[in-house]
Amino acid sequence: MASIVISGVSESQGSHMSFIFSDGRIDVDGWSAKWMKVFDRQGEVKYPQVPDELNAGSAAKNFIDAILGRSESRTSVENGVVLTELMDAIYESAQTGAIAEPKRKG
Repeated sequence: MASIVISGVSESQGSHMSFIFSDGRIDVDGWSAKWMKVFDRQGEVKYPQVPDELNAGSAAKNFIDAILGRSESRTSVENGVVLTELMDAIYESAQTGAIAEPKRKG
């Protein structure tokens, strides 16, 4: 079993992704993948190195490089549309207190 929580706007000193499993948790630098923390059931923390070939750089750098033709975008227009619709549904739900769904299905 795993839990995934996404927040586009949050109070924090940085951002990361946490993957929570029944036997532990992995926290990953969500923007540049420069660090990863692994937690096991005993709470031990290990700091594995992220190989350079897996470090995709920041999302902002990729966006700029794609616009300037220096690299391919790591995401798609479709992904941007889906994310925008999801955020709209989240804001609508927060305002109304009711469950809101993205307008477009599938």
